[in-house]
Amino acid sequence: MDLAVKRGTLRKEAIPSRLLGVDEKAFRKGHRYLTIVNDIERGTVEFISENRKKASLAEFYKPRTPEQLRAIEAIAMDMWEPYV
Repeated sequence: MDLAVKRGTLRKEAIPSRLLGVDEKAFRKGHRYLTIVNDIERGTVEFISENRKKASLAEFYKPRTPEQLRAIEAIAMDMWEPYV
């Protein structure tokens, strides 16, 4: 499964997103979380990271070009303190 995710991530075209959503999801009973960023208009998952920390969300922004960052008009997000 990890290999399939890596392949899919490498093939995914980097299209600028205008409206993004950020949330954390619990998985595998307990307190393990994923940070998920999605493109609201296209209904696609753009990024997944383990944990729900500021660093988890920061990883989404690192590989983005200045053009991609300028294209972001709004972000709907959970008010979990590290994301703010």
